[in-house]
Amino acid sequence: MANVIDLVYKHTFTNTASVVVNHGQDLDNLSFQLVVDNVVRPDLVESVSPDSSDPKNQFTLTLASAQTGYVQVFRVNLLAVNGPDAGQKVALVSANIDKDSQIITDATTAGGDLGGTFPNPTVDDGADSTAIHDNVAGEISVVGEKLAPVSGDFILIEDSADSNNKKRIQVGNLPGGGGTDPNAIHDNVDGEINAIAAKASPVGADLLIIEDSEATFAKKKATVDQIRDGMEGVPLQSEYAGLEVDVSTSSPYPAYVDIPTMAITLVTTKATSTLRCEMTCCFQNSVAKIVYFRILIDGVAIKGAAATSGQNSLQTVALTFHYDVTTGSHPVKLQWCRSGGTASCNPIADSDFNHCSLLVQEIA
Repeated sequence: MANVIDLVYKHTFTNTASVVVNHGQDLDNLSFQLVVDNVVRPDLVESVSPDSSDPKNQFTLTLASAQTGYVQVFRVNLLAVNGPDAGQKVALVSANIDKDSQIITDATTAGGDLGGTFPNPTVDDGADSTAIHDNVAGEISVVGEKLAPVSGDFILIEDSADSNNKKRIQVGNLPGGGGTDPNAIHDNVDGEINAIAAKASPVGADLLIIEDSEATFAKKKATVDQIRDGMEGVPLQSEYAGLEVDVSTSSPYPAYVDIPTMAITLVTTKATSTLRCEMTCCFQNSVAKIVYFRILIDGVAIKGAAATSGQNSLQTVALTFHYDVTTGSHPVKLQWCRSGGTASCNPIADSDFNHCSLLVQEIA
C-alpha cells in the first residue's frame, strides 16, 4: 500500500448535503468511515451511493444531519473490503464538494463558501488517526481520566532545557515530589523543624502556628506572649541557688548582710512578669535570740521572715511570695542579721541538718 489519503479540514457544517469522493476503485471493494473530531460517526451518514457522473470511480456521501460548531476535523477514511489489505485504508485520488450544497464554511471567515475541491492532504503509511495534535482543541479532555495518580505514573513533556525535545517524567519526580511543596512542614517527615534557623532570644511578638482544639483543630497563629498568658501558673523559667559554704553572722539588726552564694539574676522579656520567690534556711544561734531574713529584688527589700532558736538549737525559716516586674534583668538575693549572739548555717560541717536555698521562677 502506498500513500493513504484522508480528507481533513477544520470546518463547520452548515447544512445537510453531499461530498463526492474520487477513489479510483469499485465501490463494492470499499467500505468507509466518517470521522468528526477524531470520533467515528456512522450516525451522521445517511447514504453512500455511486455517483451518477462516474458510478465506477466515484461515490456520493450524503450527511444525515447538519453539524455546527467551529474548529472541527472532518475526515473520510476508505477501507479495503477484500484481499490482504482488508480493513486497511486505501488511496484516494481527489474529493469534491457539491458546489450547490455549501456544506463547509471556513472557521476563520464565518459564512465563506470554500466550494470547489475539498483539501485532501497526503498522510504517510501508518499515520495514527487517534494521535494528539498541537492544533486540535479538546483532544485531551476526552481521554479517560485517572482520579488518583501515583508517583510511578508517566507524563509526556517537552524539555525546555533540551530544545523542547519530548521526554517522559514520572509524577513522583515532579518538582516537589508529585505536587507537594519541598519547603513545607509535613506531619510524616523527621528533622524538618530541626533544620530551620533558630532564634536565640524569642520575644513576645514572635508568631507560632497552632491547631485550635476548640475549632476542630483549624490552623491559627498565636504570639509567644499569648502562649505564655494561656499557661497561667506554669513556670516559664526557674533559677535555683543553694548555700555551698558554712557561714555565720554577728551583724546586728537591722544591718542586713548578704548570705554568700545566695543570689540569682533572672531576665524577663514580657512587659509585665510575675516572679515567684521561695527561700528556706535551717540555722542555729549561739544564744536564744531572733535571726532575721529578707529577699531583695532589684536592690529593694521586698519580703522578710524571722525565727528564734534556742541556744545552739536548730530552727527553720521559710518564705514564699509573688512579685511583679517589668521587662529586664532582675537580681534577687537573700540577706540576714540577728538580734544577738552569732547565727550560723553549716551545710558542709552539718550537712544532715543545715541548709539554705533560694528559688526564683517567672510564672505565666
